[in-house]
Amino acid sequence: SLPTTPGTYIATELDEFNSNGLITDASIGPNGEIVLLGYTTNLMNSFMWLLYDYTGENFFSGNKRRFELGSTFTYGQTEGIALTSNGDGYVSNEQLGPIDQSIYSFSIQSFVALPINLVAFNATYENRNVKLEWQTSAERNNDYFSIQRSEDAVHFNEIGRQASSKISTEIQHYSYLDEQPFSGLNYYRLMQVDRDGTPSTYFTKVVNVPNRSASLRAYVSASQLLIDAGKSYDKLHSYQLMNTGGAVLKQGLLTSARKSIDISGLPKGGYYVRVAGETVRFVK
Repeated sequence: SLPTTPGTYIATELDEFNSNGLITDASIGPNGEIVLLGYTTNLMNSFMWLLYDYTGENFFSGNKRRFELGSTFTYGQTEGIALTSNGDGYVSNEQLGPIDQSIYSFSIQSFVALPINLVAFNATYENRNVKLEWQTSAERNNDYFSIQRSEDAVHFNEIGRQASSKISTEIQHYSYLDEQPFSGLNYYRLMQVDRDGTPSTYFTKVVNVPNRSASLRAYVSASQLLIDAGKSYDKLHSYQLMNTGGAVLKQGLLTSARKSIDISGLPKGGYYVRVAGETVRFVK
């Protein structure tokens, strides 16, 4: 939340998303849908990103779709966007040469004609493996699912594929077993691919896989986190403090095997601390 008291504050980046352009405005709908409006860096074309089915406030963890709105020489330079309580939306443009200011209407539902309706996606650690399970309630021209994994929540690689039901109006159950997860945090996301090759990316889930030989420990008080790196300590090693969505909240270099970090400003909840590839979870 934003402070109400005037003063000097520091904004900390929690996550980032490459929009492939310049974002001029954003709005959020009644069901949590987020729209980002912008245009390409050469000012030639306008576009809109639709973000939805994300988890909590991890806005980039769900489905992301980009829609091309057309040439700025036809519709002008788009600058404003707003969503109403019933899911309708409006886009406005500035005057550009002979093009007058205008307002264009649209409906979120006209964009969200997804090839699948994903109703659940879960990842759990079981017997040194990570089990992924998901369900769909409808599928249209769905070809297959791509299961992808990452160590940093940024760079994902495909670790498996699952054939789909192609066309269905009933609940379908799927599962995949990752038998070689990384030690520490594993980020999993599900990508659905149409028969024409068009992909859609869905939820990202994070699973902490314990390292049996780990020496990293974390001790928590009301305002301090004590990192005990033990055998993991090296003066060149850094630490990262992350939330459950994988966003880095604090980071720095270890100057000794033990380091105390101020966490008084963090809300109560679960967090992760990572040192030298080892990750432990703690609760404030």
